[in-house]
Amino acid sequence: MSEDSNISEIEETKHELKYINVIASLREIGAEERIIKNHRLGRLYDTITTITMNHCSLKRFPVEILHCTQLRFLNLNDNLVQILPPEIGDVWASTLEVLDLGHNSVFSLPFTIGRLSKLKHLDLSFNSLATLPLELFNCNEIIFFQIDNNPNLGLSITRMFQTFFSSTLRFNSDGSNTPNSYSNPKSLELNLSNSNLEENKMCFDRYQNVFIHFSGFTRFNFSNNNLSTLPPHLHRVKTLLCLDASHNKLSDVPPALFQCVSLTELYLGNNNLNSLPDSLSMLSNLRLLDLDHNYLNVLPEGLCFLTKLTKLSVQNNKLTAVPDEIGRLNALEDLNLSQNKIKLLPAQIGMTNLMTLNLEFNSISQLPNLIAKMKVLKVCKLNDNLLTQVPICLYQLPSLNSFTLDNNPLPKSITRSTFSKVLGRDTSNKNIISRDGSNSNNSSNSNNGVSGNN
Repeated sequence: MSEDSNISEIEETKHELKYINVIASLREIGAEERIIKNHRLGRLYDTITTITMNHCSLKRFPVEILHCTQLRFLNLNDNLVQILPPEIGDVWASTLEVLDLGHNSVFSLPFTIGRLSKLKHLDLSFNSLATLPLELFNCNEIIFFQIDNNPNLGLSITRMFQTFFSSTLRFNSDGSNTPNSYSNPKSLELNLSNSNLEENKMCFDRYQNVFIHFSGFTRFNFSNNNLSTLPPHLHRVKTLLCLDASHNKLSDVPPALFQCVSLTELYLGNNNLNSLPDSLSMLSNLRLLDLDHNYLNVLPEGLCFLTKLTKLSVQNNKLTAVPDEIGRLNALEDLNLSQNKIKLLPAQIGMTNLMTLNLEFNSISQLPNLIAKMKVLKVCKLNDNLLTQVPICLYQLPSLNSFTLDNNPLPKSITRSTFSKVLGRDTSNKNIISRDGSNSNNSSNSNNGVSGNN
């Protein structure tokens, strides 16, 4: 068959496979699955290092690519692959660094996957895995490991860890456990969201050795698992930077969490929390704290000692007040206190680096004068409160370019011209929302505009 015939045949079978993107010898070759079978490409097998076949409706693993013995990057994301050939662990043992199998139908992995000694990135998310082979722990170069959204995996993960550590740990004379042989990963992101972890009530008790010996973990994602508790041994992971425990059923936070002093990001939104201890202040490196959609009626004083915090969100809780010392958070750039029951803000609230302030859907009737210290504030949301006049302090903010005041009991006599006079500058380029929600940029003489008193 001629080369032209082969090309014609390829064109006729585009419905079978959308594309393969092969980078070989710094050249990009667009082809179909059958071109890999073509012996004329045999001379390229030893030079191909990257293959991308995502979103191709593949129903099986393309075993033909096993001829590419120097492969370092393989992307099979978003297909229908169910099983992997065991040969992958032998053919690519010393070459494969990235394996993306996310969004497939994989229900089983060969034990030979543990032979991929150079593997750094493994994505198994959104599959049908019910278990993971113990040999996977041999891939100790992994720095990114994603296995979220495998609904049948929760219970088996617990059993896997328990079996693994019971076979590799020995007891010292002092009763402590140490691994016989294990190489810690350098840095590891573990995503276990949507994995039905709560199916096993003893799940995290059996995880304890994972947290002791997997000292390379930097990010944990336990979100969307209906968890009522967090592992008590989190503090053993000295390298942990980010913890996502959102969308669970947590009613309190274990004391061990506040010993994770390396944490920079903590997501506890969408839980059942009604209070937090002052020991929150121990997380001195925290830069982002998400407490949205809980039942908090007060914030702990310890929160005000998180001086590195740049983003704080406590949206949709039951707060009636804010700690008096919140003004200590001078690094704060984004503060969201919307959808609470706050009536008054503390007089010391003037954070000089704040750029976004969201206070909408509260019961605030006035703002403290120190808000005028927020010289870099760009966005201020005050809609759906009880303000009867535009706070004068808003007119003293030189960087403000967007604020909302709709659904407040403001007098109809307030106009844009009054606002301009008090502010002392042109407001034509400002995004100002009037009391009825319309943008007052459209009409400089509107009786429903936003302003303050003369």
